[in-house]
Amino acid sequence: WTLTAETGTFHEQKNLVELQGNVIVTRQIGEDRQGTLESEQLTLDNANRTVYTDAPVTMTDGRSTTRATGMTAWIDDRILELKSQVIGLYEPANSKPQ
Repeated sequence: WTLTAETGTFHEQKNLVELQGNVIVTRQIGEDRQGTLESEQLTLDNANRTVYTDAPVTMTDGRSTTRATGMTAWIDDRILELKSQVIGLYEPANSKPQ
């Protein structure tokens, strides 16, 4: 996982990282695809092992794009909950003729 943002704040007592401005989270998915999550704000709560935002998010993986307003992700459980206004577009992989 790689995270970038214009600014970030670490709250040591709460074990929180708040990222602001052009937040981009990327990770490699297989050899040929990269997964990306983009938002203007994202909070990482390491104590509860969650990541969340109320801001709009866009997720892409090379074949699909999903947009929503607000999300919560449980890191260890690999669960993602999109809050509202969810729109998903999916392009199936090109099938090879037999």
